[in-house]
Amino acid sequence: MNKKKALFALFAVMLITIILGILSLRHDNPFKIQHNSLWIQAESINGKMITSEQMKGSQTILIFFNTQCELCLAEILLLEKQLKQISMFYHVLFISFEPKASLSAFFLHKKVCLDFDNVYVISDDKMSLLDYYDVKGYPSFLIFNKNGTLFRRGESIDENILQELLKNNSSECLLILKR
Repeated sequence: MNKKKALFALFAVMLITIILGILSLRHDNPFKIQHNSLWIQAESINGKMITSEQMKGSQTILIFFNTQCELCLAEILLLEKQLKQISMFYHVLFISFEPKASLSAFFLHKKVCLDFDNVYVISDDKMSLLDYYDVKGYPSFLIFNKNGTLFRRGESIDENILQELLKNNSSECLLILKR
């Protein structure tokens, strides 16, 4: 009788292990923690250390991209047109898992000007930010409010989202000026 109980217990443990293994491999891992607050500690491709502490009190946009992604390029070119204005209200971080040299060459070759305050390019070569924020594809973006709380997440910033971001901040700026 003890052999049957031991065999049954072994079978139950193996079955539970297999089920948990399958669940952890799923794309929507139920055990993965959803991080909804801003956390960053990385070095920009220009050598500047970027931390969450520096972002406090300011809205922040994280843009995850890949240089081989055509949608990412279209998004970057769209953002570039308004980047000076956006950087007045947001810290903008372009994040890729690619090496610093590749990212520098990409922006130089595409003639994308990122020389604005509050705009950074980060090589997340260890994929720590990709994993932390559970980014599943490119392009992806996350927008954090001034308190560092996530309030919007999406696959791609389009013209409508861009105008909404600028409009909301422009009206907020006008309210401050009227006071």
